[in-house]
Amino acid sequence: NYRNLDEVPAFAGINTTTEFLAREIFERIAARVRGGDLGAGAAGLESIRVSLHESHAAWAAYEAPLG
Repeated sequence: NYRNLDEVPAFAGINTTTEFLAREIFERIAARVRGGDLGAGAAGLESIRVSLHESHAAWAAYEAPLG
């Protein structure tokens, strides 16, 4: 929380744009859905959309099917 993500070892050498982060969050949630970690209710999900808003004017989103 409130860290410079460019200093996180997992993101070394990566430009941590809002677009990048939206996809990264999607990938982490998708892995949990596929692994059954989010319960039976998540089993029927076909796609996920992640939207990140830096402000009312600056935002990015990533959406993809889970299949």
